[in-house]
Amino acid sequence: MSYFDRQNDDTPMTAEELLDLAERRPAWMGDAECRTERAQTLAWTFGHQHASDLFVAQGGQGRRGMAEIVAARTLCEDCAVRTECLAYALDHHPQAGTWGGTDIRQRTAMKKEGTR
Repeated sequence: MSYFDRQNDDTPMTAEELLDLAERRPAWMGDAECRTERAQTLAWTFGHQHASDLFVAQGGQGRRGMAEIVAARTLCEDCAVRTECLAYALDHHPQAGTWGGTDIRQRTAMKKEGTR
């Protein structure tokens, strides 16, 4: 069952559902800072092949992990579609990654508080 076939029950998306969703990207994603050459270059400095890998960096692995998270959030600060990205993350519940400059803990707290 894909994400689009299930009921919206506020459970986090699985990796399979994220991949399914990735095939149907909203138009605003094309304008995201994480899709720029700047993001790709930054990802390479951390040894990632793709810019998107920077945004799913596993924090908590020392200074390097934290530096990757800070780098991703810095890109988000300059992003023209940050608001759309955060709204998308709050609506679709991705379990991992930086979305709209937030991590899963921040998004979970926002959902509980009912804020955006």
